[in-house]
Amino acid sequence: MKLAPPPMLTERVLPSSLLNFLAGLLAGAGINLLTAVETGPTEVPSGKIVVDSTAWVAASVFAAWAAHIANGAERRADLAMDEHLTAEEKNGIFRTESARISGKFWSLVSLTAASVLLAILLIPRLVI
Repeated sequence: MKLAPPPMLTERVLPSSLLNFLAGLLAGAGINLLTAVETGPTEVPSGKIVVDSTAWVAASVFAAWAAHIANGAERRADLAMDEHLTAEEKNGIFRTESARISGKFWSLVSLTAASVLLAILLIPRLVI
């Protein structure tokens, strides 16, 4: 008899560990830009660097928020399960939780992507 793999919320949403890792990288990019205000070239106005840094940190916040939502859904699904449920019932619980958060989750992922694109476009050396 072949056992079914355990149900995963990540079939419909990105893994929260990936999003948390991405949030850390994005926050680091924003913080790095802020330190560049003191140590960087003087021909780039500090205001432009601060605005760009804010976009990186905003992307980090959106990614961390999406990870938090995914973690909460997975936790609720885990709490709803017990050993008496069939694999199909467990998958149904994960699908229900996934569907419940998908709108907000993907909106936050979209905001993360938009913030990263904005941050890239605002890099002072690239601004025309």
